[in-house]
Amino acid sequence: MKNNEDLQLNNPIPMRFMPIPFTDGIEEICRDLKTRTEKGSITYGVEILDECCEYIRPGTVTLIMATPNTGKSLIAQQIAVNVAKQGQDVIFSSCEMSAGLLMERELKKIAGVTTYQLVEGYKKSPEGISKMLNSFMQDENYNYIQRIKVQDIGGIHIDDLLKIYDMNPDCKYFIVDYIQRIKGNGNTEYEQLKDVSYKLQIYAMENKKSIMVCAQIPKTNENECRSGRDSSINFQMLKAKGAGNMEEDAHIGIKMAEQLEGNQRYVLINLSKNKYGSKKFVTYKYQITPRLEFKLIAREV
Repeated sequence: MKNNEDLQLNNPIPMRFMPIPFTDGIEEICRDLKTRTEKGSITYGVEILDECCEYIRPGTVTLIMATPNTGKSLIAQQIAVNVAKQGQDVIFSSCEMSAGLLMERELKKIAGVTTYQLVEGYKKSPEGISKMLNSFMQDENYNYIQRIKVQDIGGIHIDDLLKIYDMNPDCKYFIVDYIQRIKGNGNTEYEQLKDVSYKLQIYAMENKKSIMVCAQIPKTNENECRSGRDSSINFQMLKAKGAGNMEEDAHIGIKMAEQLEGNQRYVLINLSKNKYGSKKFVTYKYQITPRLEFKLIAREV
């Protein structure tokens, strides 16, 4: 009787589709345990993920859903920076944020420097500001910045995006911001988005990569999900634009919504899907600080 290796020689079907003994799962668990004890589990730097989700394995998709200007790109950058600080390479694929805009945000976190202050400072001393900016490249405390690459993906086709990912084999973490701006195969927006979502999921599984995908929720949908009395949000009704199979394909799903209390703005983050832990449908409350950091205000609100 031929074994799987013999069959594969004359069979174009990828090995991952071939049946394996159920007990091989023990070997997979041992590999995961060895990796976690030798290198430590990677954390995202977002409490609702780090506290409620157990070890998020390679080969998974994490979905971040939010309305415009709620902070999905900001939290994606926070995740990228936190992963990079743990020695991992990250590609930040963005349809909206250039390397300069993302770097401005990081400078605001590091030094509290606003764009206005940079402009005014540059008017007075171009050499001084240039020297200050370049100093971050030479400071060992900020070596993590070198681990992050930024990619413009506005209008890119999913097949081209994955080819570029293949050109960076050492990178294990990819952030896609946001999925509705990527082209796929199909005649309708729904069909294209379904193709993009499916291919990202398969790529993560086959290559043992961790992919974080941002998706936009229409503002009209958010308004429909709020109660008239206290404007509380019904997260289960909140849906990403042209959702396709995104929520079904993801291993971890979070939804973000704005909450106003008087003159204070908060961001509610809801863990809507969790394949790596018993907790889901929990909501954490955050405040975005002047330095563009997510500050935890309350757990399980």
